[in-house]
Amino acid sequence: MAIKRPSPKLAKLITRLNKLGYVKVVALKSNVAAIYVPKSDRVIELKNVESSLKGNYATDGKAQRMSGSSIGGVYVDDGLMVAAKPDASKTLNIDQQETLQGIFIAAKMMNPKTQFGMADLKAAERNVQAGYKIDDLFEIAGKGWLESSRLAANATYDFLGRQRFVVCQRSKSKFVDNISKAANRLIKESGKSMGIDKWNPADIWLVKKTLLNHNFKQYTSIIDLNEFLYKSYKSKDIVGVSLKATKKKATVKIFNDGIAQEFKCEGYRAGASFVKAMGNQIFFTGGKITFRLFGKPADVIGEIDGKHAQGGKVGGGPLFRIITEHDPKFNVPKWKSIMAMYENRPEFVVSHLYKLMKELAPDEARNISEDEYANAIAEKPNTETYVISKWHASEVVKSFESMKPEVRNDCIKEILGYASSSTEISSIFIKVS
Repeated sequence: MAIKRPSPKLAKLITRLNKLGYVKVVALKSNVAAIYVPKSDRVIELKNVESSLKGNYATDGKAQRMSGSSIGGVYVDDGLMVAAKPDASKTLNIDQQETLQGIFIAAKMMNPKTQFGMADLKAAERNVQAGYKIDDLFEIAGKGWLESSRLAANATYDFLGRQRFVVCQRSKSKFVDNISKAANRLIKESGKSMGIDKWNPADIWLVKKTLLNHNFKQYTSIIDLNEFLYKSYKSKDIVGVSLKATKKKATVKIFNDGIAQEFKCEGYRAGASFVKAMGNQIFFTGGKITFRLFGKPADVIGEIDGKHAQGGKVGGGPLFRIITEHDPKFNVPKWKSIMAMYENRPEFVVSHLYKLMKELAPDEARNISEDEYANAIAEKPNTETYVISKWHASEVVKSFESMKPEVRNDCIKEILGYASSSTEISSIFIKVS
């Protein structure tokens, strides 16, 4: 177990080790700092430390007792030693990832000059509501998540400035429980069908202590709740934060702040090849939406690639609902119906898809007969998935073609809004990515 607070001399040594690239370092004893590295690399890394810090690597009995390891350690100035512990990192679950990042953010808010040593991280825990502690997280977190947490903390601090927040994460937070229950109730009462993550995708909430027990039952509509959160964001009393893993640089972007974005549909493509590609694409200002299946049979989904809603997705249910609102004639069978049709009447399905090819990819259709297309479909290892994906994706593109330009652009905007949690009833949040 690491000591709670290292001496100034040992803290300085830990900082030097951090600068050498050792992200995972603890104060093992009052005079020993331990680096976490792969078990097979411990001796190699200790020799690297020896060279970098001009120390003396020793494996005698005294060094073994001091380091707590048979491989010894590196003596450095002021009677200090660097030991090496085997890194037992493993995959963190989502709650653990969010909690780790939240603790780092809390540490940065408490001490802007922090190097994210164990002492600062443990001190930050008093400002964190979560089901996990830093001692346990630090033991299992790999270098990647530690670095991602550091980047997220620095970026959040730079964006919001120093604030006295309590970090609330759903694994053990009454605040998250209360706001989630209220939002779910109000979304349902609004008549909208969406998950809470499309209302607000916050992984953690940064909350001033005076609002931790805020009465969310008082709001009578989702709009009223959103207005409260907007005002609370502006006063920096409550901030919802969506967290993504980062590797080199973290950026912060605000969503649903009342500044409308306009998007224009700029065309479509029936895949690189209608016959080969699983889906189709629609292009808009700054990006594209790919409509296709990813995996086993299901209703098609739309995946966003671009400046807006990067990596966001919209499932078949909400996608078809949004399109139908803009094109009342849009009507596609569910995936189970298409699969059943292909099993019982494959010629009908092939004929329908071939007709779609002639409409959306006429040049390609001229070079392949309907029978040849049927054979190409039958030879695919994922025939059922292809048939469903192609039917849905092609009908989506056809619907867009039939819309008036202004209607088409509104439809794009709503799809993007849903994928980025920026619907008409979504609330303000920041995204760190």
